[in-house]
This record gives sequence, C-alpha cells and structure tokens, in this order.
Amino acid sequence: MCVSSFKVGLIGSALFIGWTASCLLIPWYSDQVGRKWIFVVCCVGMAACHVGLLFSTSLGLSIALMAIAGFLN
Repeated sequence: MCVSSFKVGLIGSALFIGWTASCLLIPWYSDQVGRKWIFVVCCVGMAACHVGLLFSTSLGLSIALMAIAGFLN
C-alpha cells in the first residue's frame, strides 16, 4: 500500500511534536513528584512504545506511538 510522502514524514515529525510538548510539562511535574519516578515511567513507556512500533501495521498507530515516545523521551 502506497501512502503519500507527507504522511510518512509525519512519523518523524510526531516524535519532535511530542518532545516539544513534554518540554513544557515534564520538568514541572518532575519537581512535584520526583525525578526518579518520572525517569522510571518514561523508560518503561518508551520501551512499550518501541515494542508497539515493532508490531504496528497502520500508519496512524505508528504516528501516535512516535508522538507518545517523543513525549516520554
């Protein structure tokens, strides 16, 4: 199945969109809760996102998982 190059480009862009969003929220939240728990949750979440990307069969799911991985990065 062929998709437009714009949609394929969204996979990489989604990572940076999530990363940008996390720059606004994660530092404040880690000051409230503690850096250790934020680090653990982000590491486990990144691992889960990468496993999900490994088995992803749709473009929409891949974009969503990359955005979540970017947020947890």
